[in-house]
Amino acid sequence: ERIGYDAFGEFLAAVIFPYAFSQFWFYELYAMGVPLYMPARETLPLYVNQDYAVCPDFEGHRPGHAPFAVHPHSPFDSDDWDAMTYWTSFTDYLVTPHISYFVSIPALLLLLETADHRKISREMRRVHAERVGEAT
Repeated sequence: ERIGYDAFGEFLAAVIFPYAFSQFWFYELYAMGVPLYMPARETLPLYVNQDYAVCPDFEGHRPGHAPFAVHPHSPFDSDDWDAMTYWTSFTDYLVTPHISYFVSIPALLLLLETADHRKISREMRRVHAERVGEAT
């Protein structure tokens, strides 16, 4: 039985249905150059706003800080589609290059069958190496 990063590195691709604004698997698989497929921008807020981090119990700010002077929505408003969409647009899921998105399962299956996974993987590894170099 193969387990761990060696096995994950052999994946042709990975599909992530994120349940939070940030997940380690996203970064780890990206760093390994495993092509990533995620729900489309139009539906992604429904997935990432399931996390406890958007619970109203976490809403609050430092005295004197006025978050609405900078952002039009609270990140904890999971009942407002505009707020959910606004905050999801800042996630690495949408701003990281070389991520593929699907609008349906049939569209996902077509992408998985037709995409040039080797090319995507090379580009992901290149971007990751550039970012690591910038950070060190």
